[in-house]
Amino acid sequence: MKQNKSVLLIEEDISEQFMMRKIADALDIDIDIATEFAEGYALYQARPGHYGMILLSLDILLSADRNAFRRTHNTEIAPPVIALTTEDQTHDIHFWGNHDLQDCIKKPVTPVQMLHLVDRYQLGAVGKSA
Repeated sequence: MKQNKSVLLIEEDISEQFMMRKIADALDIDIDIATEFAEGYALYQARPGHYGMILLSLDILLSADRNAFRRTHNTEIAPPVIALTTEDQTHDIHFWGNHDLQDCIKKPVTPVQMLHLVDRYQLGAVGKSA
């Protein structure tokens, strides 16, 4: 049985939010958007099995409550967390490990990058719920 999964975007920049919403709509991917870590964490806790991937602004990650973030990853259903960065840390595997990340991509995210992430992290049947 296929299962729909959604993407949780935690991003403070309104233009990045807008672009990600447009990409998600174009690709028929469900996306929830939070503007700060606490809001995103609350969304995740409310529906922990709902998200197949978390896209997290690196700026938010570095200022977030690290203990809350680690609790997110101490569950059986922890989705992959991909940092969105304007910095060139996309190939620094040690950086990812030190921050509990599975991947890091540079902003702005393109539709091709989003599809690659969906395929790479096997979100299953991605698409809007009816």
